Amino acid sequence: MAKAQSPPRGSPGVDVRTALVAWVVVMSLLAFVLMAVDKWRSKKGGWRIRERDLLLAALMGGSLGTLAGILILRHKSAKPSFLAGLAGVVALQAGATYLWVR
Repeated sequence: MAKAQSPPRGSPGVDVRTALVAWVVVMSLLAFVLMAVDKWRSKKGGWRIRERDLLLAALMGGSLGTLAGILILRHKSAKPSFLAGLAGVVALQAGATYLWVR
């Protein structure tokens, strides 16, 4: 499998790796905010964000933000089904990353 290459100097466009890093940063911030909102709503007794949606945000590139939410906010840290789902997402992402960079 060929490695992604940067566009030649002076050509328009964004490097694939730069775009991917930007995507992961944005999705991680979004996932962290979703975790924070869900934590706040759980304390206030309000409408909650579904675990499926939190895991979807992680799957779409926000797993670092979701992990940060677990560690910093202590949200969903005692929920085995959520942690197992997140472990699956991280395993998929690690495998995809390995195949992409090898």
